[in-house]
Amino acid sequence: MCGCYVISRRDTALAKRKPLRAVFHDSSYENDSVKINVEQIFKLMSPGTEVKSI
Repeated sequence: MCGCYVISRRDTALAKRKPLRAVFHDSSYENDSVKINVEQIFKLMSPGTEVKSI
């Protein structure tokens, strides 16, 4: 199983909860494409969520 699949499932579940903020550590992303995908998931499913990477 690809790591990006696991990340997408986790982040999709988190986005469905519509939090005010979501903060991720840069090392939690497999690569920049995954980071961009996570941001897009939140924009689509939870547009009011502030997404940050530290």
